[in-house]
Amino acid sequence: MKTNKKAVGKSERSMFKHSILNAEVGRIAGVMTHGRKSVPCRCPVHLVDLCAGDGVPLDDEDGMSSPEILIKHGDTIVNRGQQCRVYLVEKARATFETLQANVNSGNHSVPVEMIRGDSGKWPLPEFDPSETRCCTSGSPGDAGLRASGRRRFAPPPGCW
Repeated sequence: MKTNKKAVGKSERSMFKHSILNAEVGRIAGVMTHGRKSVPCRCPVHLVDLCAGDGVPLDDEDGMSSPEILIKHGDTIVNRGQQCRVYLVEKARATFETLQANVNSGNHSVPVEMIRGDSGKWPLPEFDPSETRCCTSGSPGDAGLRASGRRRFAPPPGCW
């Protein structure tokens, strides 16, 4: 089955990728903010979407695009008294403009920075890795380009 390459975030895999992203980032947000003294890491969190798309959810997905997922969990982190920032990177101009409209129309407490550009050329903000945690998400194809050495700046998807 062919997918429409013009439909951002609408492939047959998107629903599953978003489900996994929601579960994993939700787990991170829960562990880092549950308030127990046994949690060794109560530090600022950066949530980065390396290919944010337009922020429009799939119809059958309960309203969750990858930017919405990161903002939802960023809000949880901030509302539980911890520092968090969400970065949304999108390359295509028209897609970025739709993303801006969708994110700016929402009501959220986490600071959101939207970057129009190639995530492979966008350097992460400098931070002390001993005092900050960062979680990135991106498409597997995009991560493969970075792993091959053709992109040097933004890290591959994962958490550290």
